[in-house]
Amino acid sequence: RIEVWRAPDVVRVPIGGLFRTRESWATFVAEGGRARLRTLALGPRNSLHAVVEAGLAPGEVVILYPSDRVSDTTRIVARPAQ
Repeated sequence: RIEVWRAPDVVRVPIGGLFRTRESWATFVAEGGRARLRTLALGPRNSLHAVVEAGLAPGEVVILYPSDRVSDTTRIVARPAQ
């Protein structure tokens, strides 16, 4: 096993919550029953997660695999974890 990079106390996001908007990376955050679009600055990433350098605070809930029906301010309902 080779460790390429390590950093303590970083905010990271699952790759399944990321998508491109023009030249930037973005995600949708669940906020008050609505999807909110966030533009992100990303750091290192692998096949599972990306380090968020700006645009997302610790503990915020990211919408995974958003469909094309989700946009900024779309009403959302959380599903129970499976």
